[in-house]
Amino acid sequence: MTRIPFAMVGAFSLVTTGAHAGFVGWTGYVHSSGGYVMLDVFAAVSNSQDHLLNVFNTQITANGTTFYQAPGLATKAWSPYFGTSSMDSADSFVTLGVFESTGTNYSATGTAGDPNFAGYSPTPVSAPSTTIPAGAGWYTTQPLSSESDAKPTPAFFTGSWQGAQAPMGIWVAHFAFEASTITAASSVSFLGTAGYRVGPSTVAEFGTDAQVFMLPAPGALALVAGAATRLRSRRTR
Repeated sequence: MTRIPFAMVGAFSLVTTGAHAGFVGWTGYVHSSGGYVMLDVFAAVSNSQDHLLNVFNTQITANGTTFYQAPGLATKAWSPYFGTSSMDSADSFVTLGVFESTGTNYSATGTAGDPNFAGYSPTPVSAPSTTIPAGAGWYTTQPLSSESDAKPTPAFFTGSWQGAQAPMGIWVAHFAFEASTITAASSVSFLGTAGYRVGPSTVAEFGTDAQVFMLPAPGALALVAGAATRLRSRRTR
């Protein structure tokens, strides 16, 4: 049964549907930087007016590796460090984020975790949160904000794209892994439901998808990225 986070009730009319033409599924961008392998997950959408409201009923696991949390009170849990949590961060967090034309995604300031999301908010005595509890979700506290509007996916980035394919997306998670922990079998399983609205509509619609994103070691990832670059070069001649 679809569970609606309590924070969403009252803000919008609720309509539960199957996969909608707007929400295509989860797409993942894998890249490496500074000794880390990183996976950024987007809600892939086909409608330029889609606006993401929340992600919930999730089952998210790291297989053959461990989510990396940066040390420090602001970064050891799943809540984003607003304003500086970007696609370059050596840290793991969830968000409903905005894509800047400069090529960097920054976490939306209105992201909050559902009450059942243990490990979302850090405390001085809490241990680093290296797992996401089953059924966890997160949402925007500013459902009319433009911070989680659909934007063109950054196809010009050098890396590996996996999963659903769509011209636009909304950033929902950034996962970092120490490169030394990555093996040929390392992956991330991502199952969840996206709640969104289209344009000025106040009706919330829902779509569910499951993907498994492979995590190549940095050397293998560089080969994939190089091959993609050469292919683009041949096509533009």
